[in-house]
Amino acid sequence: MPIDRLDHVRDMFVFSSYTEISYTDLIKLTKNNNVLGTDGDQWIIYNRQKTHTAVEVPLLDTALQILEKYQAHPITKVTETLLPCLTNKKLNVFLKEVGLVGGIKKLTFHMGRHTLATTVTRNNGLLIETVVLTRN
Repeated sequence: MPIDRLDHVRDMFVFSSYTEISYTDLIKLTKNNNVLGTDGDQWIIYNRQKTHTAVEVPLLDTALQILEKYQAHPITKVTETLLPCLTNKKLNVFLKEVGLVGGIKKLTFHMGRHTLATTVTRNNGLLIETVVLTRN
């Protein structure tokens, strides 16, 4: 069963929200970036394109479920990317549609990255200051 384009876009946005990974970095992630950590959990390890710094991101359950959903997708099989990605322009156009359905006037992919600090960290018992310190 094909995945609806708005479901696909929503999944990419939610994945970014749970990992704080930018669009530029997300489209370059391959299966080699998804590793099992010494703690037994799944992590994404990559070099951030903008800052050229190493980044290690623990994968929470929601992000893992999204990766599993697209594991057998034809595009991810051929390209070995973690997610089948759209162009940034198409992604943001479709996100506007998702926003309209959800009653959100302005929704961009970049907003997903900043959702982690305010929503996901608090729901998982982390302090916002911890996230700010690890960004700098």
